[in-house]
Amino acid sequence: MIGQAIGEVLAFGVGVALSPLAIVAVVVMLVARGGALPAWTFAGTWMVSLTLASTLVLLLADGADASATGEPATWVSIVKIVVGLLLVLFGVRSRGERVSGEAETEAPGRMRKLDNVTTAKAAGFAVLFVVKPKNLLLTIGAGSSSYASGW
Repeated sequence: MIGQAIGEVLAFGVGVALSPLAIVAVVVMLVARGGALPAWTFAGTWMVSLTLASTLVLLLADGADASATGEPATWVSIVKIVVGLLLVLFGVRSRGERVSGEAETEAPGRMRKLDNVTTAKAAGFAVLFVVKPKNLLLTIGAGSSSYASGW
């Protein structure tokens, strides 16, 4: 039971952790003029924000009786299917934009802003990265999976 919960949550966690934009943001902050403190602030705030979002999903699932007699409720399975379909749609849309669009030659505006980022702005960026659709969907999936598995 606990092994299944860890396996399901770990799959969602890897999807969030390997977010290329967040990894690039941390690398840019590490080599920026502000030093390593904004990068550490970003990483710490991102982890705390993800934890809070997952906890919120767990609390909402607890109030909605997401688990009955050790098995996930039907609506939890539906949420997982909807999250999966939305992630596939985001992936297809993202892939289509890469194929049809021309390659960018200069850094996106968001990355240029990271060159002079303060620790407060780094924390704000981290919270914004959590509410990105892909990360938010993966966090909702992780929270509902962990509750439905009885964790």
